[in-house]
Amino acid sequence: MFNFFLGEESASKAGPKELANIRSTDQVGNEQDRHLIGWLAILLAFLTACTALPRLPPANFHEAGWVIQSGQAVWRLGEGKSDIAGEVLFATNLAQQRTFVQFSKPPFTLVTAQTSANRWAVEFPPENRHYAGIGLPPKRLIWLQLSRVLAGKPAPENWIWHSDRNGWHLENRRTGESLEGFFAQ
Repeated sequence: MFNFFLGEESASKAGPKELANIRSTDQVGNEQDRHLIGWLAILLAFLTACTALPRLPPANFHEAGWVIQSGQAVWRLGEGKSDIAGEVLFATNLAQQRTFVQFSKPPFTLVTAQTSANRWAVEFPPENRHYAGIGLPPKRLIWLQLSRVLAGKPAPENWIWHSDRNGWHLENRRTGESLEGFFAQ
């Protein structure tokens, strides 16, 4: 069914019909190679950009300007998934335009999220995962959205935010993921 020609000797023995077939398969192969090279270049650029981005410096709460709140929260991962209850810490430094959120189930830190004026980072230490970027944080990461709404900014589209003296609730309408908690007075 398939004719494979190796080297010039095999191609020279082929007739005109087989040579046309070789040219068309070579063109398809070259086109596929170009697409593969293009995707590899994009992947390489993406990986280089992600690894070249320096991590946000650790939040030093001994520096002037940090306001810290701590309390309890329940992280609902979505319909049919387990809930995780734990301790939540939120800190903001208006002068440095930074926020910091940490969710833990002592003695383990489960999530740490930070934002600055134009950068963001989220870490999931139990899974050894770290995500960071420049500009607005991705809407799907609830911990970055919690930082946003607790800092007084509006919730993004498709999110529900409610806060009163009894506590707060943040929910992604599309996924069902939510956080509900309160801060100690």
